[in-house]
Amino acid sequence: MAEFSEEGLDELWRDAERSRAEHVADFRHYREWANVCASIELRLGRGEFRAMMGKATIQTVARGIVTISLPTRMHRDWCESRYGTMILADWKAQNRAVRHVDFICPPASIEAVRRPPLPVRPPVKRRRLAR
Repeated sequence: MAEFSEEGLDELWRDAERSRAEHVADFRHYREWANVCASIELRLGRGEFRAMMGKATIQTVARGIVTISLPTRMHRDWCESRYGTMILADWKAQNRAVRHVDFICPPASIEAVRRPPLPVRPPVKRRRLAR
């Protein structure tokens, strides 16, 4: 059986408390995000919301800045220009600490960048068979 010193146990306890606090904060932010999404969906309609914001995910909430990730640059630019102020206003209504919303698009994966392009084959000429 492993023996822990008093300091080791205190450190484990602090780590567990820190992890629990982070988990509770994350849960609160996800709940806020769900409320913001529901509010925007009611205003835009289900079709437009799913088309433009359906794949949006919350990345971080830190120091009053919310970071939302979208799958493509087109989605990012569209949501930022058309829904950015709406999202910020809805989020501020739930959490006064939020000051700004950032929209990001994840960079292409490293594998996709390293992968060589596929070879281009010349078109195949088909001949008509004489009967």
